[in-house]
Amino acid sequence: MCDYCKEILGSCTSSHDSNKCPLKRASFCLNCQNYGHVDSECVELEDYLELEQLIPSKLLIECGIKTHTPVVKSSTVGVYEKKEAPEFIEELIPEFYLKKYKISSRTPLIAVKKLYEPLPMKPVIDILDNPKVIRDYLKACNSMPKKQDRSKDKYKVHLNKIASKAGYAVEYIPISEPEQNRIV
Repeated sequence: MCDYCKEILGSCTSSHDSNKCPLKRASFCLNCQNYGHVDSECVELEDYLELEQLIPSKLLIECGIKTHTPVVKSSTVGVYEKKEAPEFIEELIPEFYLKKYKISSRTPLIAVKKLYEPLPMKPVIDILDNPKVIRDYLKACNSMPKKQDRSKDKYKVHLNKIASKAGYAVEYIPISEPEQNRIV
């Protein structure tokens, strides 16, 4: 029985030689791009290992980490407190990797600040800036202005009123003069 399969699959495997283990041959290393082992068993990994390779990709994106920091090994493993707002890159690395590679460095985490704070999203009604189009939209919504209102922009004013009541914003799309003549 192969020790590699036995460790992963238990008794659910057929007897075979460890050199011809199908599970081991199917394993793929993301670091050296070869089959036969996984990235945690990679021998070549230690030659070009970077701290950022040990951090889960979700945390790399959230913290905006785009650096390439080489691992500095020492005889002792550093102690890192898991905080809500980490100060060092090493605080984001799982403890397993800290012990395996004997990481004791303290690399400051330079978080990328968001360039802008997104505004709360509000649903928008995009509509052509043409009274006939606005009138047709209001008819489809079954909400026409009163007949006493005879102003030029009565459809726009009414659309703005019903949109603000529903919590929508209205964006009028300007159209050129030749296109306005084509709208019937």
